[in-house]
Amino acid sequence: IERRFYAKVYRDEGQGQQTHQVLRALWKQARANGEGFTVARPLAYLSGLRTLLQEEAPGSTLEEIVLRESDTTAAVRRVARALAAFNQGDAPATTQRHFLADQVAVLERARRLLGWACPHLRVEVESIIEGVLAGLQEVPLRPTHRDLKPDHIFLDGERTIFIDLDSFAKADPVLDPAYLLARLAAMPALFPIPPERARAVAREFAEEYFAHVPGAWQERLPFHYAGALLKISFGLFGRQAPDWPDKIATLLEEARASL
Repeated sequence: IERRFYAKVYRDEGQGQQTHQVLRALWKQARANGEGFTVARPLAYLSGLRTLLQEEAPGSTLEEIVLRESDTTAAVRRVARALAAFNQGDAPATTQRHFLADQVAVLERARRLLGWACPHLRVEVESIIEGVLAGLQEVPLRPTHRDLKPDHIFLDGERTIFIDLDSFAKADPVLDPAYLLARLAAMPALFPIPPERARAVAREFAEEYFAHVPGAWQERLPFHYAGALLKISFGLFGRQAPDWPDKIATLLEEARASL
């Protein structure tokens, strides 16, 4: 069987070592417990070169499936169950922690960047951030990807594989479904996909995910979802997506509706 791998070079030695430790722990956990998720298998970390070697993740990304296939229900619900298991699993003892203060700092950065890129939307951005901050609170921290995009999730048969765990931390686990849902909401701004289809996929994911996690988690979703939309909005400017001011305004409307 041919196996392919890829190498990732890190600017920071500590981050590379931390990611390698996380991947090893999650890989062993998934193999031992038969969880509904796994990660791309870590092969080695070359400290002198600050380079992580991993097996290439097989299968298709969730993004490819949503764009290509007409019926995504089974795939989307499988991803939701896998993420629920991931967020309720164990994290290595050395895992960094992402507290409420850290999330507030993320929102403050979004406030500054959007205020600079879209001064005409500054009042709207300020109002949304005030609403998000009013709803956030310190909660028990759980394993959290913190950068979960549809192209960071591979499906291969019955396996769901998460990649790019450089931002992995113990954090509010609702950050993960919120960020993934925000990415799905932004897909029509980047790809030829009708907004109705993106909403249907998001609805299926949310329904399945919150059926497998504590009920209190869903109460925090509107706030984290609005915050994730703010973060993604500036990304449209950074990518210089066509008609980005109107697309940012649309995402901000979605954030306001969430609150």
